[in-house]
Amino acid sequence: MGGASSEISESTVRIALEGAHFIPNAVALNSRVHRLSTEASRRLERGVDPKLAKIATSRGIDLLIKLGSAKYLGTNSVETPFTPTIIELDPKFVDKYLSLELETATIREKLEQIGCQISTSQPWKITVPSWRPDLNVKEDLVEEIARLVGYDKIPSRLPIARSGAWLTTFQIRKREIAKYLVAKGFTEVLNFPFTNKEILAELGFVGLRADGFIVANPISEEYPMFRTHILPGLLETALRNKNRGVNSIAIFEIGTFARGPLPENPLNTNEIPTSQKPTEEVLQKIFASIPNQPTMVAGLVGDSLEQSGWWGKGKDFTWEDSISLVAEILSQLKINFQITQVELAPWHPGRCAEFRVDGVLLAHAGQLHPKAAQKYGLPSTATAFGIILDNLPERKIVQSKSINTLPATIQDVSLTIPTGVLSSQVEAALLQGAGELIESVKVFDRYENPETGEVSLGFTLTFRSPDKTLTNEEVSIYREQAVAFASAELGVKIRTI
Repeated sequence: MGGASSEISESTVRIALEGAHFIPNAVALNSRVHRLSTEASRRLERGVDPKLAKIATSRGIDLLIKLGSAKYLGTNSVETPFTPTIIELDPKFVDKYLSLELETATIREKLEQIGCQISTSQPWKITVPSWRPDLNVKEDLVEEIARLVGYDKIPSRLPIARSGAWLTTFQIRKREIAKYLVAKGFTEVLNFPFTNKEILAELGFVGLRADGFIVANPISEEYPMFRTHILPGLLETALRNKNRGVNSIAIFEIGTFARGPLPENPLNTNEIPTSQKPTEEVLQKIFASIPNQPTMVAGLVGDSLEQSGWWGKGKDFTWEDSISLVAEILSQLKINFQITQVELAPWHPGRCAEFRVDGVLLAHAGQLHPKAAQKYGLPSTATAFGIILDNLPERKIVQSKSINTLPATIQDVSLTIPTGVLSSQVEAALLQGAGELIESVKVFDRYENPETGEVSLGFTLTFRSPDKTLTNEEVSIYREQAVAFASAELGVKIRTI
């Protein structure tokens, strides 16, 4: 592939024989850029012995002299000193890595067989031959030993399964929640974590919930803001599926979101070095300069989870079901929570529940606002929920209770509830006032007087003693104690009608 004035012809009388070693990556790059692939380029880009150039040119000159009657005039060379690769290797590492009990003499023999020079010190210092540029770490040497000994000599042993052994409590919770939702009929989706102010305004997000961060180099100019909630992305996904003929939507996503304002003392990017790993102090500044990004799991149900078909009619997923779903998730995580009714966009007024633990917000669930449902092509009964996983308290170790074989004694009580008092508050007061033998308190009925508008709730109180069967007279005393305590604390009264 020489030039017209430099190629060898019948009149050529003077020849300069050149031998050189080229950088493999440079040869590979130039070969592809110029679209010229030769035998030499294919050899050189895979790596050849750097000492071979001198040997090859000497052999070429010798052949020209012997076969072509050439006359040797001289040599001019520029050599770059070759530094061989030296790898430390403990022979015990080979046995540990391959699960083979090889003798030291066998390991030495196999390494010398591929041209390695071995020191007598411990650990061994292995000098890699110049023609093996692929040997750089001790694992490469072990692979060569395994190849020469025979892969069939390596025993086949299944590793001991330690599923979840390296997962944190937070990661385990994420998996548990995802598995639970999939088992319920949800499909997990993954959306781009971006939105815009128009979408947030249409959904009714205000305050910090609408205070997002504008990305300096957004993927799309239409969505330049990092999301402040997972729900807008789910609604966009629901609309996209609706336009493609998917009428029944039950999806969820686990991801992060961020809300303003920015942390104080933002980090100047010029302070971050690129030539080496940042120091611990610089890393702390980096983490302190970025906004908090909690993780949330959010779900959206557009119609029903149980589909209709030849097997029967499906069941609509109501806003009460959405609240119950979140309550079930928190209960499975052994979290004692409080539920209150709130008005929060984009949920329907009066049909949105808020979950808290010791005043810390955990979740919202309920029916979507009709305007939001209509905008995204969802039925008016569409429901949604969102749980902030970072706010969930640590799960305490569950202590199993002894099994009580004695029968339980059950009595009911109907109480008139003052306005503003929650059923969960009444349950807690009854449990506290009933004494040590109370086992559970459950709501079984709700009645609203059409004339006065008063609301009364019916509670089932279950009592059980570890050493005897309780009589109705004994349980009546405990029940009256519970009602008296709840009346003093919350102002509830025995229903008389």
